[in-house]
Amino acid sequence: MLKRIVVLIETLLLVLFAHGCSDEEDYEYILTVDGYFSNFTGYYYIDGSLKGHFNGEPAYTDSHGYTFYYYEKELEEFNSIKVFANKDDPACSLTVSLWKDEEEVASSSSGSYAGYNDDDGTYELSVDPLYYSVDEDDDEDDEEE
Repeated sequence: MLKRIVVLIETLLLVLFAHGCSDEEDYEYILTVDGYFSNFTGYYYIDGSLKGHFNGEPAYTDSHGYTFYYYEKELEEFNSIKVFANKDDPACSLTVSLWKDEEEVASSSSGSYAGYNDDDGTYELSVDPLYYSVDEDDDEDDEEE
């Protein structure tokens, strides 16, 4: 009798453990930031509230000795997002992208030495903010099909 109870408890624990491990978080979007030549920093708002800061992480160095930097964040469902990114050096080329279902839905980028200011002889270090808003009308159209 005791052996049956132990087997039953082990079976229940195994089922509960397996179920808990198989429940992967479902993310709606992926935010990526790619920088070449120098690093970057930034922050983002979701639905009007500041939700996070980021720094690029070295991904690899090419044969010329220049480093590629990368940041990736999985995001749950939201209504809107606004991302601000800044280059550490004007030579950096930087791209901020938002992905859904492996498709790019929004992007903002700045090439190397972009945004030269004739007045003070400097280059812009900020990329135009990426803004994306979920269009509720698209959801209604999907339901009709």
